[in-house]
Amino acid sequence: MYFDREIDALNKPDRAMPAGKVKPREALAATFWLYGAGLAVSWFAGMGFLLLALTGTVLAVLYSLPPTRLKGTSLGTFAVVIGHHVILPWAGWYLSTRTLLFDLELSPSKQLP
Repeated sequence: MYFDREIDALNKPDRAMPAGKVKPREALAATFWLYGAGLAVSWFAGMGFLLLALTGTVLAVLYSLPPTRLKGTSLGTFAVVIGHHVILPWAGWYLSTRTLLFDLELSPSKQLP
């Protein structure tokens, strides 16, 4: 990751940036291009999906980007859990149903005999 490159140079020197295979500026440019492409594709999938993609993008940026940098905090853990265990399944739900709302019936509608 771009903002972890100094730590990665010590702990994970075989990664692309610390190993010199990718320049930090190239990694940052790729990040912007890939986020932009992902959000553009999300727009074609529907406004609900775009909303979920934007939420995931904001969480990812808050997790990594100083000065907020939630990584290593309990809020960072919360952001990862929300991103992976709420937003991703919800996005799948949206793609299969085209609704952001869950219509789950928690109690039986008919009385059992």
